[in-house]
Amino acid sequence: VTFTNSSTGNDQPLTYEWDFDNNGTVDSTLSNPSYEYTTEGTYTVKLTVTDFDGSTNSLTRTNYISATSCLSPVKVTGSVNSYYTSLQPAYNDSSEGDEIHFQDDSFSENIVFNTNKTIVLRGGYDCDFNPTTNKTVINGNVTISDGVVTLENVIIQ
Repeated sequence: VTFTNSSTGNDQPLTYEWDFDNNGTVDSTLSNPSYEYTTEGTYTVKLTVTDFDGSTNSLTRTNYISATSCLSPVKVTGSVNSYYTSLQPAYNDSSEGDEIHFQDDSFSENIVFNTNKTIVLRGGYDCDFNPTTNKTVINGNVTISDGVVTLENVIIQ
């Protein structure tokens, strides 16, 4: 995550203390730092800014970052495993006989299946692409103009 500081002050220079998980430990003193959350969870972020004469001000954003262990929500399985953030590019890059697995989430996009190939789309996977009993929702239009597309565990709205 890249954080952007917009602090101002009259007594320059300013110093920064970022606490990315609000545990009392300063994680960065850069003005606009980046931080990698390696553990799944919801995090509160705190920034304390001090000006040249020692005056401080803090801003705390409660439950500001939600980190999951999920990779991209769409996976093409076949000769090569590839990950995508949406369904259409996954379909476009897939090959004959591939399967497209997607997480039990909601996708808002229009999808056009227009290539002469046979593809299986399976919804309802968890973050590690293990099947669940849930279904995936596609909010949008689904058009099949060529090829064969099998949909499993999918709700089209």
